[in-house]
Amino acid sequence: MRALGLGLLVLLAACGTEDEEMAGELAIPGDPNADVSGPAVEVTGSSTVYPFTSAVAGYFADAYPGARRPEVTSTGTNAGIGAFCAGGPGAPDIADASRRMTVEEFRTCRENGVTNIRELTVGLDGIALVEARPSAPEDMVGAEQAGDAEENERFDLTPRQIYEALAATSADGSPNETSFWSDISTGLPERPISFIVPPSTSGTRQQFEELVMLRGCRNIPRLAEAPEERCTTLRSDDAVSEGAEDDNAIVAAVSGNPDAIGVVGYSYLESNSEIVQPISLDRFIPNEATIMGGGYPASRRLYLYVNADRFTEKPALGVFVDTFLAEEVSGDQGLLVETGFVPVPVWSRDALMEARNRRLEETDL
Repeated sequence: MRALGLGLLVLLAACGTEDEEMAGELAIPGDPNADVSGPAVEVTGSSTVYPFTSAVAGYFADAYPGARRPEVTSTGTNAGIGAFCAGGPGAPDIADASRRMTVEEFRTCRENGVTNIRELTVGLDGIALVEARPSAPEDMVGAEQAGDAEENERFDLTPRQIYEALAATSADGSPNETSFWSDISTGLPERPISFIVPPSTSGTRQQFEELVMLRGCRNIPRLAEAPEERCTTLRSDDAVSEGAEDDNAIVAAVSGNPDAIGVVGYSYLESNSEIVQPISLDRFIPNEATIMGGGYPASRRLYLYVNADRFTEKPALGVFVDTFLAEEVSGDQGLLVETGFVPVPVWSRDALMEARNRRLEETDL
């Protein structure tokens, strides 16, 4: 149950080589002596991380009224990292990401002069499967505490069942024309297969393919060694539709279609719990306990990638990063928790502070 958290600690402690730009203690949010001069901090990327970064930007603006408010946009992880690695004066200072930067992206950064990068695992998340809530929110305390869907009698799926429903080709290589969930298992309802997924530019989509589709594919003996593309290519018929980069749009589409299942970041489930409800995955409901403990199968990390070469020309950047990392902001009792943010385990925060002062290297990825 501590698999994700332990891996996070090892990851944070191992990354990079130590630099001097941010060495020392975190800046105290609101410190009147903090240097917050320079142009506005610019952040772009993941729609999943966007609400958290936006909340921190508001907190930063209130804490430092003399500073320019950070500019935060949601473009998707791929586009955000692409803009970050393009380099030059027009590139953002920070890329929000719902997946880790790839080696290829790191090399693009380096080729374009973005060589002093900080990789900060600022929080945890779960890729939530949601359906329309048929009635007012019900008491789910027992199920949430246990993280087990057995107590709530809701739609329960496994990665293999999702793969069998959504894959472009069936296990025997024929086109997948499965129409109803009951065609996959008699234990599933006679309900049309209708999935709404994020676009291919989304980190959430890529993580869904890796953590759910690929895992489900590998659970089928004849596909255990199949190429990854075979396992992650989705159907192109009406069973699967591609939603917008904005998870709120997917939530809205699901809430108006009783057959639809949407793929969104956990915080969008939390903030829209009056209109959508979770579908359990391997009998686990996504919540803070199951995500932090690693029991929820589609748990993942959330990242900030920071161009540390900007710290000198834009002092506010370092203070903004420290504000995000502050215990009262992203800690287990921090202000972000109310927005559906899942903090890194308290026992790994020291390692996160070390990562703040370390340059990311290709060998870390």
